[in-house]
Amino acid sequence: MKVLRIFAAVAIVTLIFTGFVFAEEDYIVLWGEQTEGWGGTNAKTDGNKVTLEEAATIIKVEGNAKGYCIWSGGKSVLCGGSAKNKSIVNEILPPGTYTVLPGLYEQSKATVTIYLQYNKKLIF
Repeated sequence: MKVLRIFAAVAIVTLIFTGFVFAEEDYIVLWGEQTEGWGGTNAKTDGNKVTLEEAATIIKVEGNAKGYCIWSGGKSVLCGGSAKNKSIVNEILPPGTYTVLPGLYEQSKATVTIYLQYNKKLIF
């Protein structure tokens, strides 16, 4: 009986650490960059545009931008960063097409990379 309990405990630990875990789908990466222009004008922006087929959760934000906004359809839909005193991690974006623009906030160049994920699925 003691051997059976040990076997059961090992099986449970194995399931927790190997089989009963969240499967990571590929990340969706949304990034933006803004570089200061001459004399405070003509700033240069770059970045990508992503189209979400379904709602996606923001799982991580990286970069040196102190503030940034996600845009869709010509409107700012979600802003965050230390200058905004708001984290957007765990926020959910509905299906749609998005870009992100970091603010300069007295920087000569600001970048932000936002990682999204459609969902997490359990593997058994």
